[in-house]
Amino acid sequence: STSGGADFAHDGSGNAVLILGDYYSGAIRTTDGGSTWSYVTIGAAGQYANRIVSGGGGYFWASGTISGRAWRSTNNGASWSQIGTANANSARANGNTLVYQHRSGDDVTFTRVTNWKTGWSPSVRATFVLSTDERIGRIDNNGTNFVSSCGYYSADDGATWNRGSNAP
Repeated sequence: STSGGADFAHDGSGNAVLILGDYYSGAIRTTDGGSTWSYVTIGAAGQYANRIVSGGGGYFWASGTISGRAWRSTNNGASWSQIGTANANSARANGNTLVYQHRSGDDVTFTRVTNWKTGWSPSVRATFVLSTDERIGRIDNNGTNFVSSCGYYSADDGATWNRGSNAP
């Protein structure tokens, strides 16, 4: 999405790291639970990261940079390496599995990466046609279940996707 907005990720392992990505100002990071903040460069200067995901253990993933690239940090966001391309409107991780969605025209695509902490091998799992009044929204997860606010869900860690009200 290029209409602004922000996303944040907290490393749930109790180390007080929080990274906030914003379409207009890049990303900022705290390592002390929010007492102090500093700007983080993800990619080249002037790029932004409006999708940030934490995988725990110091791993973070970012997308939404101007170049459409995907970035990974293995050290709590102190430095970032480009790992591939991803144009993600929303993303969530469950351990080593990352799922992101992208809308292009009337299509929404769900992509799954099962090795995002150590490699980058995205696999498109499903593409659906949305009606013109549907919004893509966000992906959330609970264990191995992923749910998109536009009415799609996966009950098997993002491997298959369905539409309907039977979301887990």
